[in-house]
Amino acid sequence: MTRDRMCASVVPNNTGLRLRILQDQPRGQGGPIGGSFQILDVGNNKHSEFLEGLLGRTTDAEEVVRLIRREHPGCVSIVNANILVREE
Repeated sequence: MTRDRMCASVVPNNTGLRLRILQDQPRGQGGPIGGSFQILDVGNNKHSEFLEGLLGRTTDAEEVVRLIRREHPGCVSIVNANILVREE
């Protein structure tokens, strides 16, 4: 993924989640997005209410995971590169 691209989640637990990636991402790499991104839309999913405070501001995977795990300790990451698709 290249920076300044919009991405959307493709898994049901993250329905409607949209991000703007602010740093280039290595091709073919899974795991959390590296560097900064912005949450453009929290969507309508089990994490939406916990992400509202991050809407529209620059954040990173560590902050998002920390916030989500307060309520869902077993959550791996909602911002893994392998569950996001680039919007055209």
